[in-house]
Amino acid sequence: MPNYDAPTWHLVGYLVEEHCAKVSSAVAFVHADTEEVTTKTGRTYALSGSPGVDPDVAALWESWQRTHAVVVLREVTTDILDGRQPVPVNLIRASG
Repeated sequence: MPNYDAPTWHLVGYLVEEHCAKVSSAVAFVHADTEEVTTKTGRTYALSGSPGVDPDVAALWESWQRTHAVVVLREVTTDILDGRQPVPVNLIRASG
């Protein structure tokens, strides 16, 4: 898990084509015109359907938060759907 210099946004959802729940890497850019989101690793996700919570997705998100000692500051679904952009982040190299 990379370290960042600011809070990050992540997508949490169900990938239909892969038949699994997933937490994305940090969001880099929201493409409001195409309803797509690109992550810091360069992967682009197409947003599909209404926001909601699937039991598998909720379980994965809770597990991911515990594993990575994440503190959720706030829900950003509305920000993404409104086309707002995340705070720019830069990777911080791990010491050692």
